[in-house]
Amino acid sequence: MKEYYDKFTIGKTIQIYNCGAEDLPWNEIKNIDCAFTSPPYFSTERYNEGGEKEELQSWAKFNEYEKWRDEFYLPVAQNSFDSLSDNGVLLVNILDPKVKGKRYYSGNELVDSMRNDFMGQLGMRIMQRPQGKSVFSDEDGNFDKNAMDDFMKKNSFHKIFLSCLLY
Repeated sequence: MKEYYDKFTIGKTIQIYNCGAEDLPWNEIKNIDCAFTSPPYFSTERYNEGGEKEELQSWAKFNEYEKWRDEFYLPVAQNSFDSLSDNGVLLVNILDPKVKGKRYYSGNELVDSMRNDFMGQLGMRIMQRPQGKSVFSDEDGNFDKNAMDDFMKKNSFHKIFLSCLLY
């Protein structure tokens, strides 16, 4: 994989790590020009559920919001920021998840934690993400694309795209 990327990064160095972002050797990662991250939304994006090494996923390691925020989300964002070059930029795509009827304001918490360096945000806020097959099914349980398309035309749902531009 590294050989593939080397073709596109003349004069730059690439290092690929096989670990969670919270376990990266942050003391070795310096002078990054642009860091873009889309952290898994607390308890709503369960990557590798049922798969090998499921226990290493952030939703499994940090199963309470405060623990996820304080030991994963905010430290990784701060470490990413601290690794930037003098003109580097950090971009974050994040959603304020709603879990069991409770809204968690992770976007605001990120901005608050990095208030002195926050430059602004792009995007929009929504009440929920569009649903898929589990909601738009016909009588036989098959996905009904027409029902979903009709719903999307009537409702202006868009994914939150909160980009925190920091330098």
